[in-house]
Amino acid sequence: MPLLTADPQAQPAHGRPCPRCGSRLRLAEPQRAMLWRIAMGETLKAIRTRYGCGKDKAASALGEVIQTLGATGRAQAVDIACRAGLLPFPDTTQKKQLLVRPSQMRVAIRLAAGDSYAKIAADLDCSPDTVKSHLHALYKALEAVSAPHAVYSLHARGMLHTHHPCPCPTPPSPRAVGR
Repeated sequence: MPLLTADPQAQPAHGRPCPRCGSRLRLAEPQRAMLWRIAMGETLKAIRTRYGCGKDKAASALGEVIQTLGATGRAQAVDIACRAGLLPFPDTTQKKQLLVRPSQMRVAIRLAAGDSYAKIAADLDCSPDTVKSHLHALYKALEAVSAPHAVYSLHARGMLHTHHPCPCPTPPSPRAVGR
């Protein structure tokens, strides 16, 4: 079955429950597979080539995934999916120890939250070029090829803390808080 064709009989992948509202994020398996490929550093062009679909269909499918997760872009979609337990992590016990500077982590956290370079720069009181420099140094240390790949790598190494996994506007439910 092609990646971008949803199987009506397929059960959606469920993530961990949200600690605030108790709901679970859901993605159909083709959507989860596409997001995992993005998280692993594949470009949309490579995904289109792999599955023989057109540019519009692939972009539309990715846009649907981003919208389903309530994200503003690919990096934030990967962050939300990682925090919700929708993406599997490789065994990272054999990975080398990374030396990541606090400034690089501050930028990475903001990128994972969906902020643009300009917003990150304004909030951290630095220039957009400084933000780009921090991210490129982080990509090099992680051997990442894109922002979603870097976010996924940081989650896989336990360097991005898991917290509120869904973009729910609801206040915490008594059931979720008591867990």
